[in-house]
Amino acid sequence: MATLIDSNKVKYLCSCNRLKPLSYLYYCKYCKPLTLKCKDCVIHEIDQKFFCTNCLDNKVQKEVMAVKYKCSSCFNCPNCNNLLLTRASSVKIPKDTAATNQSAQTTQQPQKVYYLICVFCRWTTREVGIPDVTSVPDGWKLLENPFNKRIHELTDAYKVIAAREKLERDRKKFPALKRRSLYISGSSATSSILHSDKYGILAPAQKRLAATASIGNQNLDPQITIEQQFKSLIKPAETIDSFDELPEEFFTKGSNINSITSIAQRHANPDFQPSKTNELYPLNKFYQSKESKRCSGCEHNVLKPESNIISIKFKLHQMAVFLVPEIRIITIPEWKMDQPNEVILSVTNRYEGDVNISFLCLGDEQVPNLSNFESNSKIEFECEDTIVIDRQDNSKAVMAQLKPTDERTKGFVCFRRDNKIAVKCLVTPISKKQTDKELAHVRCIFGLNCSINIAESSSPQIQNSSSGSKEAFINSVITHRIFVDFGPLKLEDGLKVVPRPRYIDDCLKNLAK
Repeated sequence: MATLIDSNKVKYLCSCNRLKPLSYLYYCKYCKPLTLKCKDCVIHEIDQKFFCTNCLDNKVQKEVMAVKYKCSSCFNCPNCNNLLLTRASSVKIPKDTAATNQSAQTTQQPQKVYYLICVFCRWTTREVGIPDVTSVPDGWKLLENPFNKRIHELTDAYKVIAAREKLERDRKKFPALKRRSLYISGSSATSSILHSDKYGILAPAQKRLAATASIGNQNLDPQITIEQQFKSLIKPAETIDSFDELPEEFFTKGSNINSITSIAQRHANPDFQPSKTNELYPLNKFYQSKESKRCSGCEHNVLKPESNIISIKFKLHQMAVFLVPEIRIITIPEWKMDQPNEVILSVTNRYEGDVNISFLCLGDEQVPNLSNFESNSKIEFECEDTIVIDRQDNSKAVMAQLKPTDERTKGFVCFRRDNKIAVKCLVTPISKKQTDKELAHVRCIFGLNCSINIAESSSPQIQNSSSGSKEAFINSVITHRIFVDFGPLKLEDGLKVVPRPRYIDDCLKNLAK
């Protein structure tokens, strides 16, 4: 198959007029009519429960923020970014005998120590001089950034500026009014009633007071600008006028590339950015969280994982690949300009029921105007009748065999097995639409009508009805616009013609008999 791995050759039109492969799209069963949605058409929700994918240690967001989203017991290799494993070894440590003994006799006592090793690139902590530890976990501590003091000064100063800006915004929203009842002080019964805040009147005032509390005793004179206040809180950065000269060895001796780190290795540790391989340090593994997605139209979930961190299953998994038939390219011919070329496409049904499909040839007025895709070829289908694709049946092995209804298509349906069929089409590259013949790709657009029986209980109103009644189905007809890129017009740089596979020929021979 020409697109067994490269699924980006066939793209579907999303509801936001973006082209995405079918495996990148979702659908919402509550929206009518059914439309495909990409990651930009759904609402992303991050779970507040973070966990380490290696040791499965889970924490809430406040605890994770305190450790900078890094797990203290799991590390990645700084060389290849794979997981580091802990290895144990025993070493003999000299131990003094009893103090009463006059002779300085010593005995060797074995002790177990631990170090980290990467099973992929064989990098170890011993190569860079990191000493072995005697306790696991929490044996390897985080390196302290030498600029931590400067970073804390900057963050504290920005917090003060942010609190002042928030206070100024609140003053513009709520102008100064004489609300003495909010600030009455005294020990009378009336004062205690006013301060009880029974109806939540003091909530806005308390928020403004909390914002000013973070500022402290800073000068809030309106004549002082924010820039002046920021300069008074922190010292400006020192400029460097001179640099150290390069050593003579840099010009006389050749450089060893194996001892110099790559850009990816430096950016993996942004606090230190080591320039040499002997300065690499194990990278702490980051905590991760699960993500759920909602439809932006009706706000129903389209993707919801299970809350258990060990499970990789989903409570709700509405991927478009489980509803819309997937189309892929089987054969690629040697293209001829302004002549029809035979191409075979495969259609796979992963829906839980049978699907009726029919192909449509779209005109220029029916094709949406997209800047990232220009159609320069014409595609034709010999049969526009409805074709039934069976659902997948895993209970038994199904042999490739055409149905009697496929004989009426006169070879249009050339293969059928279980939930997969293959159809023939004619693609004609148009020379007038080829902008650059050397770099041009054969691209075309066509429509696909899908008739699917969807359960009527998908709507939330019917779900609350009596459970004893039989489940009803509604027939929904959906039209999809499919954009196909068959590849370059001239097969060069190792690209070859993909011939028709043997199993299609065998299926056609059985039909002839």
